[in-house]
Amino acid sequence: MLTITILFLIIILPILWIINDFSNNSNVRRKYKLSSKSPLVQYKGGHPLIDDKGVKNLLFIWVDKNYLYLINKFALNNNRNKGFSALKSPINDIVSFTRKGDFYVTQNISVKGGGGGGSSIGGAVVGGFVAGVPGAIIGSRKRVKPVKVETRSVEVDKRVTIVELKYNGRLEYVILGSNAYDFLIRRIPGKEKTFA
Repeated sequence: MLTITILFLIIILPILWIINDFSNNSNVRRKYKLSSKSPLVQYKGGHPLIDDKGVKNLLFIWVDKNYLYLINKFALNNNRNKGFSALKSPINDIVSFTRKGDFYVTQNISVKGGGGGGSSIGGAVVGGFVAGVPGAIIGSRKRVKPVKVETRSVEVDKRVTIVELKYNGRLEYVILGSNAYDFLIRRIPGKEKTFA
């Protein structure tokens, strides 16, 4: 009897847990019309609804013909989420969005090899036996490893996407990671605002 109970706990409970999470994930995706192609963006701050719940993590972003959705990643993966689940903002309430900050490319250079050289007593003995004093001198030198220089370009993106929108009759800002801009410019390009 004890082995059946342990077997149940080890095999059946995890399966039930996975089915429950999958079902919750599907229900949330349907509720918010979230596409499987929705990208994850980092939430950086700004919106009172989201900030009040202490969210400082990844959000799914999606736009359909009428709404912008920002959905807490953990609302999909964990039905025990007690914090912010989703922000659904009408497209008409989005005033603008833009991207600000620094983007640059650095070069990482690494040097490998070289070194070596020095003296080898065994090489001097063999070299001296074969070619006398000049052979001992040449044979005493250790082989020098070839120098290999590698360069690698690293992109550093410190930009943020700023979405300006109306919320409860006030103008609010949602600050997201840089990749949110790439998504929004494809979905609602007419809302993009470039500052000179």
